[in-house]
Amino acid sequence: VPSSIDRDLDTATSAIEAYSRLLKDYPNYEHAADAEKKIKELKRKLAQKEDYIANFYYKRELYQAAAGRYAVIVDQFSEFGMNRDSLFRLAFSYERMGEYKKALDALSRSTYDVAIVDLSLGEEDGRDVAKRIESLHPRTKVVFMTGFAHAASILEAMGSTSHLRMPFEIADVHREVLKALAQ
Repeated sequence: VPSSIDRDLDTATSAIEAYSRLLKDYPNYEHAADAEKKIKELKRKLAQKEDYIANFYYKRELYQAAAGRYAVIVDQFSEFGMNRDSLFRLAFSYERMGEYKKALDALSRSTYDVAIVDLSLGEEDGRDVAKRIESLHPRTKVVFMTGFAHAASILEAMGSTSHLRMPFEIADVHREVLKALAQ
């Protein structure tokens, strides 16, 4: 098995199958713990390769390909602590593809401290999205963003103390996220 994740890891899959067969056929095998450890190491390497490839697609804005890879990480390699980032990037990829329901479903599978939600999300209303986030994760703070000047006053009337008016700078995001977390 190659030591680097950027190489062909088909042999890792074959090795996992062989170790699994060994453990199934010989449950009292004296080196069973070593075989289980090796399976875990190989699966971790496969998960890291999926992440490597997913990030390659993600950085190139090939969101459909990235989403497929992130879904594999979440569904097949959840034990390696990559789910939160993978779910976030899976949701972002779906959002970029216009698949808002899938994006929300992916986000609902993890918790976040803050969600930044656009008031206008195509077919979705940002307020409805915020209500869904708050119902699933009551501790998650919502910061709205909008490009409409009148919407800021509507948000304030709704009781939203944290919102961003587009266009905004990263310093504005930082300020509003900190404000939301302080509530």
